Amino acid sequence: MVPPGFFLLVTCKTGFRAEILDETRTSKTSLGYEEGLPAPGEKGFFAVFNPFEIRSRHKEYSLILRVFEPGGTRIEKVILLSLAPLETLYMSSSFSRKEIARAPSLKLLGTTTKGGMMRAAAWWGRLDSRYDAFLGANLDKTMPENRWMVLSRCRIWAIFQGYSRELLPDCLERFTFSYDCGGRWLFRVPTSEGKYYALELDLSMDREENQVYLVLTRSPSGEESQFFLEDGKGITLVIRPDIEDRCFHDPVKAYLGPETTWPGAVTAYEKGFEFSLSNGKKLGVVLSRGEFHHEPEWYYMVHRSMEAERGLDPDSDLFSPGWFSVSCLGGERVLLNAFVRESHEDPQKFDKSLEALGEKKFEKGMPLWDAAYKSLDAFMVSRGREKSVIAGYPWFLDWGRDSLIFCRALIELGRISEALSILRLFGRFENQGTLPNMICGKDAANIETSDAPLWFFACCKDLLEKEKSRDFLDERLDSRTIREILFSMAHSLIAGTKTGVKADPETMLLYSPSHFTWMDTNFPAGSPRQGYPVEIQALWYNALILLSSMDKGSESGWKKKAEIVRASVQDLFYLPAKGYFSDCLHAEGPVGAKNAAPDDALRPNQLFLFTFDLIQDMKQVQACVETCQELLVPGGIRSLADRRVEYPIPVYYHGRLLKDPHLPYCGEYKGDEDTRRKPAYHNGTAWTWPFPVFCEAWAKAFGKNSHPTCLAWLGSVLNLMRTGAAGYIPEILDGDYPHTPRGCDAQAWGSSEAARVMHKLLS
Repeated sequence: MVPPGFFLLVTCKTGFRAEILDETRTSKTSLGYEEGLPAPGEKGFFAVFNPFEIRSRHKEYSLILRVFEPGGTRIEKVILLSLAPLETLYMSSSFSRKEIARAPSLKLLGTTTKGGMMRAAAWWGRLDSRYDAFLGANLDKTMPENRWMVLSRCRIWAIFQGYSRELLPDCLERFTFSYDCGGRWLFRVPTSEGKYYALELDLSMDREENQVYLVLTRSPSGEESQFFLEDGKGITLVIRPDIEDRCFHDPVKAYLGPETTWPGAVTAYEKGFEFSLSNGKKLGVVLSRGEFHHEPEWYYMVHRSMEAERGLDPDSDLFSPGWFSVSCLGGERVLLNAFVRESHEDPQKFDKSLEALGEKKFEKGMPLWDAAYKSLDAFMVSRGREKSVIAGYPWFLDWGRDSLIFCRALIELGRISEALSILRLFGRFENQGTLPNMICGKDAANIETSDAPLWFFACCKDLLEKEKSRDFLDERLDSRTIREILFSMAHSLIAGTKTGVKADPETMLLYSPSHFTWMDTNFPAGSPRQGYPVEIQALWYNALILLSSMDKGSESGWKKKAEIVRASVQDLFYLPAKGYFSDCLHAEGPVGAKNAAPDDALRPNQLFLFTFDLIQDMKQVQACVETCQELLVPGGIRSLADRRVEYPIPVYYHGRLLKDPHLPYCGEYKGDEDTRRKPAYHNGTAWTWPFPVFCEAWAKAFGKNSHPTCLAWLGSVLNLMRTGAAGYIPEILDGDYPHTPRGCDAQAWGSSEAARVMHKLLS
């Protein structure tokens, strides 16, 4: 990535020639040195390209290198992304047919305040994943739990003069999404008369109920051309809903029982049907006018390509109880309403008229930073009287560290009441220095996290600085104040929590058991970080600084402990020969940090040392963040550099070593979970959530004048927000080009950290 106004420097130890091409394949610049090998003691050759023209949008170039080596000429091609200034970047709400074809996995995301989900393909009717559905219901009315997939899609045909045309991408004109209004598909359907008519499909989700609305509108001719079908000539719409009855992680196999039982679970009415779900709930699907034809049908072996890519069972069966038909003149609308209700609830409660829904007004787009801010709403959920955060759609629920990292963005954006609600929720969970790692329904027993309590400290510190008030500390949560909870956590972390997190008495560094950090995968152990991970120390130092400000006259010596941590990190983590900080001091138990072995893995976790002001030597900070540039990809930062490590990172599966421990980098996240994806998850896969932290660290290192550069880097998330879930930032990317988005296509902390750092640097 090349920020606006930057020179491009190309270096080589041997003679070379370099040229930059744009998409037209015309040479922009050609430079190089071909005199042969450098003289002994010389570092090699270099070429400097002038800055790219500053544009209002990102632009790709190809850098072609011809390297003249003793054994012959080697040709390499590198893709350069010339970045536009953030203030020029615009998040368009619309996608053309061509754009959808280039990004066939593009989705519309809708959510409820309890974690229910709508995930519909921009490519109408397409089902890439078992997590795609018009209605993935959250069946608990008070808190998020595992979603239940009930309405997968609607297949639609338009009929004029006996000629039937299915609404497929060949007549799709445009897809538009909105953070507030759902999505709109515009189809232009040709007729046998040489004319066409336009159909708009508006799909939206109720924010409070497990309910979705599909409004079908035949656009009036208005001032359209002579080729537009007259309004008075009627068409017939046929709508066939495909349904399921399953947990969102599971496929449906008709032959295992549903083929026999599901047809009998349908109760048909004139304008719709109800389907008795296996969990005692009922799915209702009704049309505002027209009629329902009870004609059950199975659609077998729907191939889910994303599951195939992940090494999972990709084939699933869909059931359709029947089909709707309705006639439609120009300017007329019809509403398909689908909902899940309790068996004792009156279905009339879920009645909705077209008038009540009103007209949907879709914006053309918005500045990129505004889109980043708006995207946060989808992740906010209610958990009883408090708030929590869904870590990512389509498959995560609410996690401790994710919710608290997200909370920092709410504080930065001034959304204080929501941030307080999250802190109250997790403050009540505190128990002997622990907080929940994840919560599923009412189950918060998983406390295997060493960083969630430390992120709680970070949020409280951010809040006090933002509000310039300490009133929050004296707020009572049940029997304790926030102040008492913070001190309780700190004392427990020093003495040792029941999960095994414990401060080393000599260095005051925190020991963390294996897989208790954000790099917590253990299927298999792809990133063994048992010992003293570097970001844990940065967070712990930040917590001690907060405690020292709260307890200045105490003999507990929080400030002194913070200084001991600072000195210990400098002495034990810094690798002078490498020019960066070790990622982890490895130990089999809390044997003391000085007895632990430092690794030499170049990872982004050291960036928290700089953003939390633990390292104050600016020359050292500058050198380290410059080294971390090696990890950058557009919109993300790789979890491990593609270089040899001396301290081995072995990854085993059933006793079999999967990769050379000294070359652990994996640049592609795909394939079987245990042997391909998990080993790559934190060993080369690029992550979106620490990427803004790099930009924040760079701004700390180089000051106010560097903010435009940092914001330009942050602007590279724009391309990611136009793939996957439209308007959202995905969880991860391949470390290798073309850096394909993977994982959750709408990740809470990826979106929140981009919003937080954008807002901070723009302020």
